[in-house]
Parts: sequence; structure tokens; C-alpha cells
Amino acid sequence: MVFWVFGYWGGFFWIIFENIKSFFVDFPWQAFFVLLITAVLFIFIYWLAIVSQVALFDASHKLFRKKKTSYAEGYRAGNKHFFSVLLV
Repeated sequence: MVFWVFGYWGGFFWIIFENIKSFFVDFPWQAFFVLLITAVLFIFIYWLAIVSQVALFDASHKLFRKKKTSYAEGYRAGNKHFFSVLLV
């Protein structure tokens, strides 16, 4: 089955676009808060991903060197090296 861009699905996506546009026009404050919450959630998930990667790398390095590690040490290492990894 082929989904045509200008057929049924084109009309479906056009209706969604019109609903989103009318939401922003009719309810500007609510749209602002939805965008704000979405941005904060995106930033938090991005921060969490970077901190987790650094924590995993730090923990694997310590375990390779036969040292003990914990979640708190990984979290601290992730926060310490956050911006250096962000800029890579």
C-alpha cells in the first residue's frame, strides 16, 4: 500500500497543522507554557544523557583499574566533566 503525500495522509497532516496553528493563535499563554515545559524536558534529558555517559565511562575506567566505584562518584564525575563533553 502506498501512502500518497497529497492524498489521504496529506489532508490528515494538514488538519494537524491547522489545529496546532489555531492552538497558538487562540491560546498564546498555554502554548508558551507547553513550549517552555517541552524545552525544559528536552534540556533535562540531554543533560541526563551526557552525565550518564560520563558516569559510565568513569565507572568502567575505575573497574578496569580494580578500584571501587559508586553511583555518587559517577554522578560527580559526570557533572564535573559535563561542559567538556558537551563541547565535543
